[in-house]
Amino acid sequence: MLELLRRYKLLNGNKLGILLALYHVEGYVTFSDLQSALDMPKSSLHKFLEEMKEMGLLEYRRAITDLGVRAVVRITKRGQEVVKEYAELIKKVKF
Repeated sequence: MLELLRRYKLLNGNKLGILLALYHVEGYVTFSDLQSALDMPKSSLHKFLEEMKEMGLLEYRRAITDLGVRAVVRITKRGQEVVKEYAELIKKVKF
Protein backbone atom coordinates (compact mmCIF):
# COMPACT_ATOMS: atom_id res chain seq x y z
CA MET A 1 0.00 0.00 0.00
CA LEU A 2 2.82 2.39 0.83
CA GLU A 3 4.32 1.76 -2.60
CA LEU A 4 1.07 2.88 -4.27
CA LEU A 5 0.91 6.00 -2.10
CA ARG A 6 4.58 6.81 -2.77
CA ARG A 7 4.24 6.24 -6.51
CA TYR A 8 1.47 8.83 -6.76
CA LYS A 9 2.84 11.10 -4.01
CA LEU A 10 -0.24 10.53 -1.86
CA LEU A 11 1.50 9.96 1.48
CA ASN A 12 0.11 13.35 2.50
CA GLY A 13 -3.32 12.54 3.93
CA ASN A 14 -4.80 15.72 2.46
CA LYS A 15 -4.02 14.67 -1.12
CA LEU A 16 -5.46 11.20 -0.56
CA GLY A 17 -8.57 12.76 0.99
CA ILE A 18 -9.01 15.08 -2.00
CA LEU A 19 -8.72 12.16 -4.42
CA LEU A 20 -11.18 10.04 -2.44
CA ALA A 21 -13.67 12.91 -2.23
CA LEU A 22 -13.47 13.61 -5.97
CA TYR A 23 -13.97 9.91 -6.70
CA HIS A 24 -17.53 10.20 -5.37
CA VAL A 25 -18.44 13.31 -7.38
CA GLU A 26 -19.67 13.17 -10.94
CA GLY A 27 -18.31 15.93 -13.12
CA TYR A 28 -16.53 19.07 -12.05
CA VAL A 29 -16.35 20.75 -8.66
CA THR A 30 -15.37 24.39 -8.34
CA PHE A 31 -12.20 25.20 -6.47
CA SER A 32 -14.14 27.37 -4.02
CA ASP A 33 -16.68 24.60 -3.27
CA LEU A 34 -13.87 22.10 -2.71
CA GLN A 35 -11.95 24.56 -0.55
CA SER A 36 -15.04 25.25 1.57
CA ALA A 37 -15.83 21.56 1.97
CA LEU A 38 -12.28 20.71 2.99
CA ASP A 39 -11.77 23.83 5.14
CA MET A 40 -8.25 24.09 3.74
CA PRO A 41 -6.21 27.23 2.99
CA LYS A 42 -6.48 28.22 -0.68
CA SER A 43 -2.73 28.19 -1.17
CA SER A 44 -2.38 24.65 0.18
CA LEU A 45 -5.28 23.34 -1.87
CA HIS A 46 -3.95 24.98 -5.05
CA LYS A 47 -0.52 23.44 -4.48
CA PHE A 48 -1.99 19.97 -3.87
CA LEU A 49 -4.23 20.18 -6.95
CA GLU A 50 -1.35 21.28 -9.19
CA GLU A 51 0.82 18.39 -7.94
CA MET A 52 -1.98 15.88 -8.46
CA LYS A 53 -2.67 17.31 -11.93
CA GLU A 54 0.99 16.74 -12.84
CA MET A 55 0.63 13.10 -11.74
CA GLY A 56 -2.39 12.73 -14.05
CA LEU A 57 -4.77 12.05 -11.15
CA LEU A 58 -7.10 14.94 -11.81
CA GLU A 59 -8.01 17.67 -14.24
CA TYR A 60 -7.63 21.19 -12.85
CA ARG A 61 -8.40 24.14 -15.09
CA ARG A 62 -10.39 27.33 -15.54
CA ALA A 63 -13.84 27.03 -17.08
CA ILE A 64 -16.92 29.11 -17.73
CA THR A 65 -19.63 28.27 -15.19
CA ASP A 66 -23.01 29.76 -14.29
CA LEU A 67 -21.10 32.00 -11.89
CA GLY A 68 -18.56 33.13 -14.49
CA VAL A 69 -15.02 31.90 -15.01
CA ARG A 70 -13.98 29.60 -12.17
CA ALA A 71 -11.27 27.07 -11.42
CA VAL A 72 -12.75 23.59 -11.62
CA VAL A 73 -11.45 20.14 -10.79
CA ARG A 74 -12.46 16.54 -11.47
CA ILE A 75 -10.87 13.15 -11.10
CA THR A 76 -9.37 11.50 -14.19
CA LYS A 77 -9.61 7.85 -15.25
CA ARG A 78 -6.12 7.37 -13.87
CA GLY A 79 -7.20 8.90 -10.56
CA GLN A 80 -10.21 6.58 -10.45
CA GLU A 81 -7.94 3.59 -11.06
CA VAL A 82 -5.65 4.65 -8.21
CA VAL A 83 -8.63 4.92 -5.83
CA LYS A 84 -9.86 1.48 -6.87
CA GLU A 85 -6.39 -0.01 -6.37
CA TYR A 86 -6.16 1.69 -2.96
CA ALA A 87 -9.58 0.31 -1.96
CA GLU A 88 -8.52 -3.22 -2.95
CA LEU A 89 -5.38 -2.92 -0.82
CA ILE A 90 -7.39 -1.65 2.15
CA LYS A 91 -9.68 -4.69 1.91
CA LYS A 92 -6.65 -6.92 2.42
CA VAL A 93 -5.56 -5.19 5.65
CA LYS A 94 -6.19 -7.32 8.74
CA PHE A 95 -7.45 -5.37 11.75
